[in-house]
Amino acid sequence: MLYIKMGIAVLLFSIPPVSNIYSGIMRYFVYFVKPHLALGILISFALTILSIGTLYIITHKIFVSEKYNARLPSIVPGESFLISGIVVVLAYKIILILASVVGGGAVIFVSVFGTFAEWPGLILIGVGLYKAYKSLAPINP
Repeated sequence: MLYIKMGIAVLLFSIPPVSNIYSGIMRYFVYFVKPHLALGILISFALTILSIGTLYIITHKIFVSEKYNARLPSIVPGESFLISGIVVVLAYKIILILASVVGGGAVIFVSVFGTFAEWPGLILIGVGLYKAYKSLAPINP
């Protein structure tokens, strides 16, 4: 259940309007905290955790209100897809944060070539969510 909620949160985090707001805030902090490298990295990681955590809490509230926990089987299919997709996407985001704090050509390199890792990770999350959705039991009236 945790992986389904986290997969939805990471998937929502990768949607352009949400990620543009996040990256604008991150650029602001990194620009003004540039001389203090460790502080810039900590602020960037804190913003990432705060953004994904907020989306996770929203997803959790929806799951509780719709009673998805009771409708899912004990062994959720697609969990390995979800775990691998979450790891790939979060690894890309962490590398992007570290590159943006360092600056220079590292940001361009990670931005250009990192999408080749991010999109397969998002597709893996999508496949895992689809398999979990297909295993939901029907709603009992």
